[in-house]
Amino acid sequence: MVSETKGGEHLTFWMTRSMCRTLVGELCRQIQRRVDDRSTTDKGLILSTEQSVAVSRY
Repeated sequence: MVSETKGGEHLTFWMTRSMCRTLVGELCRQIQRRVDDRSTTDKGLILSTEQSVAVSRY
């Protein structure tokens, strides 16, 4: 993965499959908690993300 610091520097790092699954799952939970009104969120995006999480578990 590649990330960017606040100063604009790019950092590259490797993640295991397990770490990716944990990260994606937690990001999805955070998004769901923060979205008060799902009608303002692209339903296709939500479903696609949930599907990606489900697929990554296997």
